[in-house]
Amino acid sequence: MARHMSIPTVFKGLPGGVSTFRESIPKVPFRAQHLVLEAMQKMLEQSGFYFIQRWLPQACRSAEWVCAESMELHRLFPFLNRHKKYVSSKGFHQILAKLHSLRHTVSNIRHAAVHRILQDSESLLEMLQAAVAFASCIGDKGCTQQLEFLCSTMNNLLFQMNERLHHLQQRVLVQIRICHSRPAELMQRRALLPEAVRRLTEQSEHMFNSQVQDIVRKNLLLC
Repeated sequence: MARHMSIPTVFKGLPGGVSTFRESIPKVPFRAQHLVLEAMQKMLEQSGFYFIQRWLPQACRSAEWVCAESMELHRLFPFLNRHKKYVSSKGFHQILAKLHSLRHTVSNIRHAAVHRILQDSESLLEMLQAAVAFASCIGDKGCTQQLEFLCSTMNNLLFQMNERLHHLQQRVLVQIRICHSRPAELMQRRALLPEAVRRLTEQSEHMFNSQVQDIVRKNLLLC
């Protein structure tokens, strides 16, 4: 007589089992998140460069920062610390205090973009929110609007992707339950499901990557 198999046993052929099936699927495909991180880095470097040009033009020239690309994001905060004594404006120092409260997260944006560090959805959205706050604090309205759009869109796309993956999880569970009382068919489904899950997951990630790529290329005014 064929051995009766439980649903958790069936899922041993799938990544992570029942309890971790959904969590085992990357919530932010790497290609998409890298595009977003690079876009954020470039926009913040542009905003930071224009900010320094406005308040510290001579120091900017002395550092030989002739364009945003010549000023790496992680060098912005030490530069401002070194030269803040040359600016007497109270408004400048108020902005600087707000910027420094964002320093850790903003610096992580550049670090993650350059070193290809994988982020989960929560970390990526936190970085986007910090980027919005940074651009808004500096007074770069154009950059702020672009980053707000990117943040809102990414939040929606991540929700949609997680919904698709949740639907996939439910479909897998239904397939298992249908065959639960038929061990032979259950074994066959168990053999086929991992490949089906992999294929559908790849399709979902490809859709997400394409959507993010279109957003970055068509809607963000990167110089």
